[in-house]
Amino acid sequence: MSATSALDAASALDAAEALDALASSDPALPGLAVVLDAEALGRAFGEPVRIHRVRYKPGTSVIAAIESSAGRQWVAAYANGDKVRVSTERSRWARLLDGVPFATTGPARTDRALASAVRDLEKRAPEAMTDAGILRHNPGRRLVLATADRRILKVSAHDVSAAVEAGESLRAAGVPVLPTRRLSAQASDTPLWGRGDLGENPDAAGARLAGAALAAVHAAAMPPTLPVTDARADAEAAMRAVSTLMPQWAHRSRRVAEHAVRARRDDGASVFVHGDFSADQVLVGGHGEIRLIDFDRAGAGDPARDLASFAVDEALRASSARVGAPLISPLLDGYREAGGVAAEEDWRRWVPLAALMRAVEPFRRCDADWPSGIDRALTLAEQEMS
Repeated sequence: MSATSALDAASALDAAEALDALASSDPALPGLAVVLDAEALGRAFGEPVRIHRVRYKPGTSVIAAIESSAGRQWVAAYANGDKVRVSTERSRWARLLDGVPFATTGPARTDRALASAVRDLEKRAPEAMTDAGILRHNPGRRLVLATADRRILKVSAHDVSAAVEAGESLRAAGVPVLPTRRLSAQASDTPLWGRGDLGENPDAAGARLAGAALAAVHAAAMPPTLPVTDARADAEAAMRAVSTLMPQWAHRSRRVAEHAVRARRDDGASVFVHGDFSADQVLVGGHGEIRLIDFDRAGAGDPARDLASFAVDEALRASSARVGAPLISPLLDGYREAGGVAAEEDWRRWVPLAALMRAVEPFRRCDADWPSGIDRALTLAEQEMS
């Protein structure tokens, strides 16, 4: 670690101090500090709550997916009362949150960005939706449910057509991917399969199979609807997110972003890429099988980015400052043996960008030590820049 990075890490704020600083820097959102603090939010609800994930737009809104005795819910605080009024008028389930300025709450299925898609699906598949239980809720983005007939149903704030087409084209090419049905413009489902993901069930044999499957993704023909990945835009967005949450590290995120853009490959290499490859995107079966999932970020890009994404996620999962967690070696072996086109010098060039793009995940997951999590990601990026 450089002397500057060591000094920055040593002066890192704890989560409570960082939250206070963030709330002070964004007076336009007077409810920010409460929505991001489980204890304060619990007092507002009158009972303990657990925060699962947050989505924060500086000066505009903060939305959290929470869980209480009433089940999965959302709570949102806005910069003014207009969106609160719209939320409560559009949904008979939404209510004001007492004591928190411009805040409202309601059941997860009434998430403002997802409610119309949920209602549409309830009309199309009432039996499945009636008995479906919520597995995950990314506020303002996606709702994942398990149905009684053992299917995984995903409701998105955006059109799912491109993701479904990407998955189905890979399955037709022989890549181990679950069959996906498009149920509506914003919803799809797949069979419930396996015993969890590779992150929950770390296994060298499974990682080797995942590497081979990724090589097959990179060799597959690309649907014409695939978007082109944009490293510069990704770096700038990640840099802004880190700088907003931890302004004292803005210079670190800027250095990483500038390095990442300079280091990207300029030879025009563009293949079918997963776009968000990590161990939790690999399902593990009971008979030595795997399935790749979640093609929401699939696109045309440099295959090395997928390998860097996996390596960085593994390193951060292990709280390591180096990309050498146990699963990466067998994954690379499987990738090379299956004819994967990205070499080690290629994917290591993408590690700083991959680390920067994952830096704010600890905040979004509401980790207790989220400032330290951001620091670990930046440190990983800086180590790979040297």
